[in-house]
Amino acid sequence: MKTPSSCPDCTTPLRSASNTCDECGWNRSANSRDIAQTLSTLPTFLRMNGGDMWMGSPRSEKGRDPDETLHHRVIEPFWIANIEVTQQLYYDVMQTNPSTHKHPLKPVETLTWFEALSFCNALSTFCGRYPVYADLHTDIPTYNPMRNGFRLPTESEWEWMAKHHPQHTPPHQDQIDWTTQPTDHQNANLQWVLGNVWEFCWDNYTPYQTNDDSIPSDIPHNAKVVRGGSWVDQQDIFRPANRAYVNPKNKTDTIGFRLALSFSPNTIDL
Repeated sequence: MKTPSSCPDCTTPLRSASNTCDECGWNRSANSRDIAQTLSTLPTFLRMNGGDMWMGSPRSEKGRDPDETLHHRVIEPFWIANIEVTQQLYYDVMQTNPSTHKHPLKPVETLTWFEALSFCNALSTFCGRYPVYADLHTDIPTYNPMRNGFRLPTESEWEWMAKHHPQHTPPHQDQIDWTTQPTDHQNANLQWVLGNVWEFCWDNYTPYQTNDDSIPSDIPHNAKVVRGGSWVDQQDIFRPANRAYVNPKNKTDTIGFRLALSFSPNTIDL
């Protein structure tokens, strides 16, 4: 078994050849996580029924940007995690924690879009599901929606979640401690859709298929959509229709991700 360089329980770096964490008392021989323990840290998956949606925002919405043109979409049913992927879950699967704001229950951040896809595939394999993504060694990964593995939500799925499902999020204060906030996977409510960290989506950042969209010409052709706002943003960002983008190879402590599924969390077979 690979010797971890940081504590699996609190993510504190371990001293070289140390069997015990000075921070929380974790002991390698007594408390190493098994599969059942790792699975117990998975988020709760909530069913989104889908349906007709007006995606975007009305011109009267405060803080509205030009790239939010209202248009009709039909969303197929899907499942979404109640919380963002935590540092604990990411570490249990990947044996590393890239995050800047270290805490096992805070969202993992400071990773690329490609690393988020790799985690989705690794977790799928770990849980006996079929990985969704292929060609991750290229700049243009592929996505098989008929696989039952974990994945990023599409942009339209993310907006459906934000507009149509009740959310339990602490009241926004002015930059709460200037850091990310812990989440609670045992609380089945949808948490931190707006705020905490921006969340990667699968989609490229492109204009909606409408007549009056405006996307600046200097945006990279492969920029990826992020949604939801983060711990450094102001109130006008915390809107379900707000869109932003990121270079998929860049890392920042303001972006993490939330898991989605095309099939029931209790089903392995397609």
